[in-house]
Amino acid sequence: VQQFEGIPLIRVVARGKNTGAYIGEEYTLVACADHVLTHTSGATVSNLSSSQALADVTRRYAQSYYTSAIGEVYVVEKMKAVGAVVGGEGNGGIILPDLHYGRDAVVGVALFFSMMAERGKTCRELRSTYPDYYMAKQKMPLPESVSPAEMYTRVAEKYSEYACDTTDGIKIQMDTGWIHLRASNTVTKMKKKTFFSMPLVVSHAYSEYFSATRVYI
Repeated sequence: VQQFEGIPLIRVVARGKNTGAYIGEEYTLVACADHVLTHTSGATVSNLSSSQALADVTRRYAQSYYTSAIGEVYVVEKMKAVGAVVGGEGNGGIILPDLHYGRDAVVGVALFFSMMAERGKTCRELRSTYPDYYMAKQKMPLPESVSPAEMYTRVAEKYSEYACDTTDGIKIQMDTGWIHLRASNTVTKMKKKTFFSMPLVVSHAYSEYFSATRVYI
């Protein structure tokens, strides 16, 4: 269990006879949701920049997956609106409505280890049951003369062949992944995240997208 700026998070590491590989916060939410859905039917929710793996796991149980804007309050609002049984953010924050509407590291630990005991699998074995996705993140300064809204419009025009979500910034949904661009709520920077099923695709898409947005600035 780890605290970041006062936020309770859970991040899992495979130890012992395994490789000691870092599972990561993105898959912590995925695994906990997997365990909840084994016992309870219902929707799941995460923010726009969280792993596609949660949507994949949710569909295994023939349930619905929803996204929200970035931030715990928005995830909770969406969970209440759709009646989700579990949700959270990609930073490892687990929200279980049966207990309360807030990220809770202890709940995450309990869910994860309960699943390990119930299925008789190690951390590494559990991780292998989920799809592999690759992510890259970047921040860049945002000049005062540049309007985020104008940049979103220009980026949407450049990538008009793809579906775009403008709930929070702009998220471009491609065939094998997505790219998300949004202004920070705390500092004058743009945050960009690319997420694909293959590492080389991430690198290529990220470089292309980064160059495109730099031109607009």
